[in-house]
Amino acid sequence: MTSASGSVASSASGDGVSFNMPAGDTTAVATYIAACTLTVQSSGVAGMGVTASNSAYSGITNYSKLIPQGTSLTLSVPATDPNGYVFVHWTLNGVATPLGTDRGALRSG
Repeated sequence: MTSASGSVASSASGDGVSFNMPAGDTTAVATYIAACTLTVQSSGVAGMGVTASNSAYSGITNYSKLIPQGTSLTLSVPATDPNGYVFVHWTLNGVATPLGTDRGALRSG
């Protein structure tokens, strides 16, 4: 997150974050928060679409994305794949989570 007085136009890329500071402003403050790596993998079936409540974290298995620490997400996958494989459970930090269980712990940090 980057902050400065006035209206700031910012953009992010793999090389960092840049912004244009409005004329007349003299101070800019770069604010950072801790990040974790969200890794989503599928077992038994490759290339499954995963939908996240924040679309920035959606993807096709297997993938990893940086996520701000403390972020809360809901991840969704299809109940079955095109070949008829059936979704069985999520594994979070090495522990299988039975269907219908609200882990609440699907947040980084």
